[in-house]
Amino acid sequence: MAPASAERPPKTVSPMAEQMRRLRGNRNAMIGGGLLCLVLALALIGPLLTPHDPYVQNLTARRIPPVWFDWLGWSDKSSWTHPLGTDGLGRDYLARLLYGARISILIGLTATLVSGVIGTVLGLLGGYFGGRVDMVISFLITMRLSLPISLVALSVVAIFGGALINVVLVLGLLLWDRVAVVVRAATQQVRELDYVSSAWAVGFGHGYILFREVLPNVINPLLVVLTIEMSHAILLEAGLSFLGMGVQAPMPSWGLMLSEAKSEIFFNAWMVTLPGLAIFSLVLSINLLGDGLRDVLTPEGR
Repeated sequence: MAPASAERPPKTVSPMAEQMRRLRGNRNAMIGGGLLCLVLALALIGPLLTPHDPYVQNLTARRIPPVWFDWLGWSDKSSWTHPLGTDGLGRDYLARLLYGARISILIGLTATLVSGVIGTVLGLLGGYFGGRVDMVISFLITMRLSLPISLVALSVVAIFGGALINVVLVLGLLLWDRVAVVVRAATQQVRELDYVSSAWAVGFGHGYILFREVLPNVINPLLVVLTIEMSHAILLEAGLSFLGMGVQAPMPSWGLMLSEAKSEIFFNAWMVTLPGLAIFSLVLSINLLGDGLRDVLTPEGR
């Protein structure tokens, strides 16, 4: 029997637990994740925070300034009935900002999902098989990189219309190149490892090796690049809506709110500032989270 004073063996820490510990200690990830959770929470509970419908117009209550204008003595027209004011059609700005968060997050997530699936499949095939398959996929990546995203998106949306599904599909079909490049490079490294060779020697097929052995080991860099693409998709949607080729009125899109208020920039600058700050906060939170994930999941890529 071992003596009572014998040292206990050290506890083993799983890789997942170690990554979570490092994630909690990463300032960028915590700030970005916290800000993103706040935006998500505001988008989800928006109807509980304001009684106003973002689509209802009230022409007798147009261009009411935010409540802080009254505090600063800039205006005596502000009211707590509309704490962030109203737009040129009398629609409550707080309600439109909260519902607009849903539009931006929905477009960002779905467009990233579409581009992620396309880029992951192409990257896996090119990196794993190599040879002619890799040559074809590399050509597709090069061809996609030669296309200006904004101009192509504007052209396609102008032809097929600015419906929400059209915007999502256009962005998803144009933003897969970075995902494919990252997954392809990671797959080329993973396919040379011993466990992949062992699976091949045992007799497993290509499908099993790709999705059971290779894919789980390229997830970390994939998650990092997907956060970048999500923020890119949100900015592109805002730009398209600002130009009148994205989400169409009266849907409360932040980019569309900027477009509708551009004529007020010298007279009611807050109408431009508020949706601009909303876009900035959401994109900043995603980028900070992605930067933290990069440091935690792929420290060699710092």
